[in-house]
Amino acid sequence: MVRPAALVIAGALLATSCSSSVVQTGVAPSASPTPVAATPSASPTSRVVAFPDLTFIVGTTSGDLYFQIKDGQPAGRKVHVCAGAVRDLVAYGRRAVFLCGSTDPTLYVYDDATGSVTAVVKTDISWPGAALTTTNGLVYVTMGTTVPSAPIAMSKLMLLDLATGTMTQIDERFGVAFNVWLTSGGVAIWRPQNSLSFVRPEAEAGTWLLTDKTLARLSLHRLIDGYPGRYLLESEPVDASGYRSSSSSDRTYVLLRTDTETRLTPTDVPNEKGIAVLPDGRIFTWRPDGLFGTMVLYKDGAVVRQDRGAFSTVRLLHTSDWVTHTADWIIGTEIGAGPATTFRAYRFSDDAFASISAGSITTLGFLGPNN
Repeated sequence: MVRPAALVIAGALLATSCSSSVVQTGVAPSASPTPVAATPSASPTSRVVAFPDLTFIVGTTSGDLYFQIKDGQPAGRKVHVCAGAVRDLVAYGRRAVFLCGSTDPTLYVYDDATGSVTAVVKTDISWPGAALTTTNGLVYVTMGTTVPSAPIAMSKLMLLDLATGTMTQIDERFGVAFNVWLTSGGVAIWRPQNSLSFVRPEAEAGTWLLTDKTLARLSLHRLIDGYPGRYLLESEPVDASGYRSSSSSDRTYVLLRTDTETRLTPTDVPNEKGIAVLPDGRIFTWRPDGLFGTMVLYKDGAVVRQDRGAFSTVRLLHTSDWVTHTADWIIGTEIGAGPATTFRAYRFSDDAFASISAGSITTLGFLGPNN
């Protein structure tokens, strides 16, 4: 998934929700899932290696797209797509969708098969992100109905058919989505119970999956990675006072959802973030500790390895973002001011860490293989 920098939503939401035609399904999580026992092994010395050279699509401050990172810099083929900086890029297959500059609300689609750039729709709201679907669609959020008694407008979840131009409204409510991203289970929508503006009823909070044109509730918790029958979830953040928080830097725990939801994080671990579920069933999580932290490997519900290093769980790029991609890296963004931003990477196969300074790079994605 693409995890938000802090889930700071300016003027976001209100306490009232409008009704919508959604289907609720799945197993309801318990109020306090019981953690499984986990005895960590000794942590070996972490390996630091060069940043990977993968099938990136790279957005830059100059409005260009590149398709390689070499020696920490954008390299190779270049396509100019924006008058300003490229931002908030997400990719699927050989396409990418992105915004240009700091004020333009237009979503643009780049098609690598043709080299074309197309302005497809004005969103009015850019912060929840957008997602390309596996069926030639684009899911995004835009402004909805203005309610005279409310200080903010509703927002709408929309589906655009990129082949025909047909638009379909999926849902409309106050705070229709805080995040939108593609997973192996479909396009996911995250609605936290607590926001800067109101507390949402628990029955309306959590992760929802879009199948065709119908939303179905997966869990009260945030979906991080996985596939149908085996999902890695993360609780809504809780601040130091014990209140649910909209800040992704606050404390969370992780759960595994099969036919039920089981908490993985031991009770003596104050903060743990979800990272990935691999095809062989291994689960990776991150336990932050200041500027560094520990990458944790779970197998059969127990901790079998821990690796100390530098990583960030913001804007994660992992296998569910490109589905057919075979590389075993995961990449996060350590947010800083401009070039102070750092991309942090971790390799599952040999527990190696890597990093580069963002420099002129504003956003990263992965392109799928050429057909």
